Amino acid sequence: LPGGILKGRQLGIDFDILRLGYSGYGDGTSYMDNKFYTNLNAAKNAGIKVGVYYYTQATNASEAKREAQFVINALNGVSLDLPVYYDLEFASDGYGLCGRLYNAGLSKKQMANLCKAFCDTIKSSGYESRVYTYQSFFNNNLDYSVLGDYAPFWLAAYSSSVNFDGDYGMWQFSSQGKVDGISNSNGLDMNVLYGGYSYSQGTPASPENPADDTPEPTKQVNLEMPTGLGFDDNGNVLYWDEVEGADGYEVAVYNYVSETYSVVGIVTDTECTITNIKKDKPYVVRAYVDNNGAKSYGAYSAEIYLSDELLHGLTAVLSGSDVILNWEDSDCDGYYIYRSTDGKNFSRIGETEYTTYTDNGIAQNQSKYYYLIQAYSYNADGTSRQAGKRSYPVAVRLAPAKPAAPTFANCTADSITVSWNEVEGATGYQVMLFNSNTGNYTLKGDVKAGDELKTKIGSLSAGNTYKVAVRAYSTANGSKKFSEASDALTAKTIPAAPSSISSKKSTQGAVLNWSAASGAEKYYIYKTTNDGYTKLGESKTNSVEIKITGSGTKNYCVTAVITQGGKVYQSPYSQTVTVNGKSGGSSSDSGLTNGIGRPSITGASYSNGSLTVSWTTAANATGYRLYRYNSAAGTYKSVKTLNGSNKTSFTIKNTTMGSKEKFKVKAYKRDSSGLKWGKASAVYTVKQGGTVLAAPTNVYSTATPSSVKITWNAVSGATSYNVYELKGGSYKLLGQTSKTTYSLKTGAGSGRTFAVAANNGTTVGNYSLNSVVNALPTAPNLSVAKYTSNSIKLSWTFPSNATGARLYMYNTAKKKYLSIKTLSSKKKAFTVKNLNAGSAYKFKIKSYVKSGTGITWSSASKFFKAYTSN
Repeated sequence: LPGGILKGRQLGIDFDILRLGYSGYGDGTSYMDNKFYTNLNAAKNAGIKVGVYYYTQATNASEAKREAQFVINALNGVSLDLPVYYDLEFASDGYGLCGRLYNAGLSKKQMANLCKAFCDTIKSSGYESRVYTYQSFFNNNLDYSVLGDYAPFWLAAYSSSVNFDGDYGMWQFSSQGKVDGISNSNGLDMNVLYGGYSYSQGTPASPENPADDTPEPTKQVNLEMPTGLGFDDNGNVLYWDEVEGADGYEVAVYNYVSETYSVVGIVTDTECTITNIKKDKPYVVRAYVDNNGAKSYGAYSAEIYLSDELLHGLTAVLSGSDVILNWEDSDCDGYYIYRSTDGKNFSRIGETEYTTYTDNGIAQNQSKYYYLIQAYSYNADGTSRQAGKRSYPVAVRLAPAKPAAPTFANCTADSITVSWNEVEGATGYQVMLFNSNTGNYTLKGDVKAGDELKTKIGSLSAGNTYKVAVRAYSTANGSKKFSEASDALTAKTIPAAPSSISSKKSTQGAVLNWSAASGAEKYYIYKTTNDGYTKLGESKTNSVEIKITGSGTKNYCVTAVITQGGKVYQSPYSQTVTVNGKSGGSSSDSGLTNGIGRPSITGASYSNGSLTVSWTTAANATGYRLYRYNSAAGTYKSVKTLNGSNKTSFTIKNTTMGSKEKFKVKAYKRDSSGLKWGKASAVYTVKQGGTVLAAPTNVYSTATPSSVKITWNAVSGATSYNVYELKGGSYKLLGQTSKTTYSLKTGAGSGRTFAVAANNGTTVGNYSLNSVVNALPTAPNLSVAKYTSNSIKLSWTFPSNATGARLYMYNTAKKKYLSIKTLSSKKKAFTVKNLNAGSAYKFKIKSYVKSGTGITWSSASKFFKAYTSN
């Protein structure tokens, strides 16, 4: 309260961290503290130093960025003395912990990613940012070791001493403080600040006796935006007024189509010579301070153009369902308004005599518009018009950016599962299936941001090919704004079992024929016995000759096969055909019992105290029952009945290493006539090994936006390896390989975690240490720093989380981009030499993030064309 804060200043209270806002426990909606602006003004008027905090309930990085943007918008450039703090803690309803953040079950790494996303966004706006939570949360729920850029922290520990090894610069030592003029029956949170902005690590002084030898504070970053911009008479030197407290300045040119700034100069003086200056492009300047090598930036200046043939000051702002345009006045009679959806082809949408215009005709599903204005004046006749100066175009985003194409995750005979990457600013995603009859997409799923970005599309037909796309949307004022639909993913469902299998005699034995299965890429041919199915080979046609030796009858069947997402998918087995020994030909035996096929147990593997038994699918089955031999009873006892034709494995927990086990499995079919059982499989015997296989070492992940490759060291005794991904606190099997490398055709995502275990056919060893894929970095933007007749010096600005970059140049002979240099984040420029004079060259760049267990590459930047001089 105003009076209370003023009274507090008189009592020696030097600073106040005000709550700016908070997120709701249930839906995560951001709300302002209704006393914030009152308290902010009162504190400033009383001379108290001010910082702010925001209480989060975000569950993913996208939500954390949204919360940060909420804070930035609410501050609206107001000067702060202390950082913006991210309040990360679980909610409580009086009965226990609750709320979105608690229920999300995030790992310590994922908690850290929330903090980085919030703090990175705050930092990009020119404010400092830090993290607040209580001591046990820091120690048990947050991997604060990766948040060094946002240390020292604000630590809450209501005790006489602190048990925290991290770097903290402010200690909340009590929640029971009292200040005259502020009435709070529960007491106030009391804090001591160490060393201004340069916090000392180690044991703090007591709240009653703060240390006197605190280090000098680091520099503030609340820099003013540069003003007084202008060009010299030669038109290639940009100058501006000095900004108090700045160590230097960054000069950039803005691209309205990509909405990016390309740096053209970094200087410590208040002027910059710009090479190859563009007359019709907008240039901006921002100041920075250098804190021990880390630059912190103020806001960009207003745009300036070299050309005097332009209208200036055009801005476009989304307001509800309208776009409001404003610009500087010019000596003319009126203005034409132009709009474009691609930044190239503009159409006139209106005119006005004023310097503002409201476009209320925007399309519901348009994601982005571009605008420009052109002045006009009446001719001497007073009726005809003469068009004059145009403005530089500006862009306004109405909806999230276009998502990348979804990726294939899984399929069945009647479903396809897809996943996709997060889009910044999206509040949800629609998954759409292309309808070939109408030529349009049909909505098949709506996924909210924060949920797993994956959808299973069901009720499909077996053996068909489908196209799936995703579009993102943001919700404002109760209506949705949609992005452009992604490029389509083409995916298939598993074919139905081949039908009408038959055989006829041949010189080698017999020729098998069957009806082609829709969508099949090829067929696997199996020989069936009491012990199960033995694969004999494969065929790309629906006919194959079988060589038969010996007498007696032989049974055969086939499956239809597709390969998708790096995996092989098979249809159910066809009915069997019986061939009569050397004579060939077939009998009428279908090989089925009660119309149900016979499954075959394919393996049983031990891992961490559990035994997983797996078996093949059986024709026409709707479920299975697994049996385990009971030596005391001398018979097989039911272990588990599973409902579903694809339920072909079961894990038995708390099994004993080294024990001998015997299993059978039987298929069943349930229909309107009741329950029918097929024939039990042959007995499968497994003796679990007495020694657990060693865990693989040096597990390393190399990730890109569209793939992940995992490598590891071989383990003695292993015949294959199981590869897992950590999801929701448990390991999910991705696949098995006999190699020491495994590839996924899905991208890095954010913080994906993998592990590997060795397998010898009956035993699966312990999990390896986790390999964590770092969050996907963005690609730097290239610009030219210097050029000569035989060289080009390229420069770039690194994304905040990147540890290096790789530069590529287009090779015209090989018609592709080739790597020319890999550099650490300390290197922000490189000179390409031995080039031809007066020639054009194209370059791209990727950034990467590297840790002890993995490296993540960004997508390549857009190509950048540069020229050598003559």
